[in-house]
Amino acid sequence: MQVYDSGYVLPTGERAVLMFGKPRDGSLVWDAVKDVRDIFFDDFDGVVDKASFGIWFEKAVDYCGVGMTVSGEAVTCAYLTGVTKGYKASFHAVSASRFRKPAVTLPLAKYAISHFFEQFDLQKLEAVIPIHNRISKMTAAKLGFKKEGILRSHGVHKGKWIDYYIGSILRENDEI
Repeated sequence: MQVYDSGYVLPTGERAVLMFGKPRDGSLVWDAVKDVRDIFFDDFDGVVDKASFGIWFEKAVDYCGVGMTVSGEAVTCAYLTGVTKGYKASFHAVSASRFRKPAVTLPLAKYAISHFFEQFDLQKLEAVIPIHNRISKMTAAKLGFKKEGILRSHGVHKGKWIDYYIGSILRENDEI
């Protein structure tokens, strides 16, 4: 299922285009991900090659949303992995630094969160973030994620095992 909404109006008064669906080759969402992929790779500075990322994204991501202002000045990509319909999923979001306008990207991400909860009848949405990524942790808090704790030695970053922050939004507490 693909959802396309070109009439969403942001709190800033700007119109935005939102696309949701499975990121599979040939879908509108996949085309949007490919179109904005170069923007995000400027921030990664060659850490991940585009071909590998595309293969991973298409195989690992269960559902994706891409939101952008009609002017193209702000772009947000939110996606889910590990979806268990009726229970939980892992939430990820990325906005390239030169397209990161909090007055735009936060409402787009909040819209995506609400859509994800509805689409998959989720009870819980989790965000797992490298402990050193202060900006992502602050953004998660602004989106309504509550800290659950620290996952010790949860992943490798630059050859070293690092801890990760885990936060969540629950349906039962009307946090969405």
